[in-house]
Amino acid sequence: MINIKTDAKEIIIKLHKIIFTRFGFHKTTKNKIAKALYKAKNLIYHYFKNKEQIFHAFAGKKIQVFENKIIKEINKKHKPQEKLYALIND
Repeated sequence: MINIKTDAKEIIIKLHKIIFTRFGFHKTTKNKIAKALYKAKNLIYHYFKNKEQIFHAFAGKKIQVFENKIIKEINKKHKPQEKLYALIND
């Protein structure tokens, strides 16, 4: 089932990476993000108070992906020592 709120928020988060990469964090404005989305700036304000919140949402998703990869690798191991070694070295 499509969730408009979640999908719009996800699109904003994903698009921010492209805009921040192109203009840099300090030169990126909500206007630039809105223009890239072909939407009004109000839509972005509906989901995020400022560009820092967009950045934190993006970073949080990246951290979650990284954590999931680590957990997946650790769960492949059977002995506690192997799990610790995988955590430290992978």
